Amino acid sequence: MKKSFLVIVFLATAAFAEGGTPRSHGETSIDREVQKTLRDALVRYADTNDTGRAWGVVMDARAGAVRGIAETGFASESTDGVECVCYEPGSVLKPFIAAIALDCGVAEIGTKYSTARDDKRYDDLPSDGGHVWLDEMTVGDALVKSSNVVFGKLACDIGQDRLCRGLRSFGFCEKPLSGCPKRPWSDATTSRIGIGEGIAVTALQLARAYATLANGGVDVVNSNRVISAGTAKAICRTLERVASKEGTARRAAVEGVRVAGKTGTMQRFFDGGSTDGLYHATFAGFFPADDPKHVIVTTFETKRGDGLMHQGGYRPALAFSEIVKRLTRKENAHE
Repeated sequence: MKKSFLVIVFLATAAFAEGGTPRSHGETSIDREVQKTLRDALVRYADTNDTGRAWGVVMDARAGAVRGIAETGFASESTDGVECVCYEPGSVLKPFIAAIALDCGVAEIGTKYSTARDDKRYDDLPSDGGHVWLDEMTVGDALVKSSNVVFGKLACDIGQDRLCRGLRSFGFCEKPLSGCPKRPWSDATTSRIGIGEGIAVTALQLARAYATLANGGVDVVNSNRVISAGTAKAICRTLERVASKEGTARRAAVEGVRVAGKTGTMQRFFDGGSTDGLYHATFAGFFPADDPKHVIVTTFETKRGDGLMHQGGYRPALAFSEIVKRLTRKENAHE
C-alpha cells in the first residue's frame, strides 16, 4: 500500500478549520513537576534505544489541559516532535475502532470473529504474524491480544463512511489537517486502518481521544458526546485487561493502581512506501482506570534489533508505568 501521505508534517495545535471549531486539545497549562517526570522517563528509556528519539504528552483526563509535553533526541530543544510529527499509530487506534463498532451496532464486546486470514468475505486482510490464536476471538479478547486479523474484519464491517465519521468524531482526520487517505478506499485499505495503518496522527490527538474514552465518551475539548457511556465503559474495562498479565501491556501495570491503555507498533514509512527499518512504538493510556485523572502517551523511535524491544509493550509501557508511579507518589504526598 502506497504511503506517501505519511510524510505529512503539521502543527497539531492549530485550529482544525475556520469558524472557531475546536483545537486538537484543551488549554496548555504545564505543571513543572509533571513536565519533569515525563521528560525524565523519556530520557531514561530513550537512552536504551539506538536513535534516542522519544516524545510524550500528559493530559488532564477531565479537562483536556496539557500538563506535560516533552521530547528527547531531536535536533533542537523544543516540542516540535510532539506537536508537529504525524505518524501511523498502529494498534493504539484499535480501541476507537472497537468503540465505533459498538456504538453503531456492528458488534458487541463479546461478539466472536473468526481468526482465519483466508476469509472469503474479506479482501487482503492484515496478518497476525507468528501469533496463533483460537479459531474464534471476541472483540474484547482481540483488543487485549491485539489481533490484526479480527480488527481488519471489524473495520471492514463498519464500512468506510461510518469509519471515517467515527474517527473524525474522536478528533482524527480533521480537515484541513487531515491524516487520512482520500476516499474511496479499497477494502485492503479499510482493513489496514482498522489496525492503525494508513492513517496519520499526532501524540496530542491520541491523548485527546484517550481522554474522551476516559471521560465516559464525552470529548474533553468541546464537551460533545462522541460515543455512549456504555460503549466507553466497555472499552475502558477491556483496556484494563490490556495492561495486565493477559494483555500486551503487562509492563505498564502498577501495583496498587488501576491503569488502562493500549500498545502500538508501526514501521516508519517514507514517500513511496520505503522504510529505513525504524519503528514507532507507542503506549497510550490513563489512570486511575476507575476515576481517570491523567492521560499519558509515550512514543519511542527505535530499530527492531534482537527481541521485542521495538514494540509498544516495552519502552513506552515501562515509561508509562514510571510516570504513573511518580505522579501517584506526588499526589499521595499532597493529600
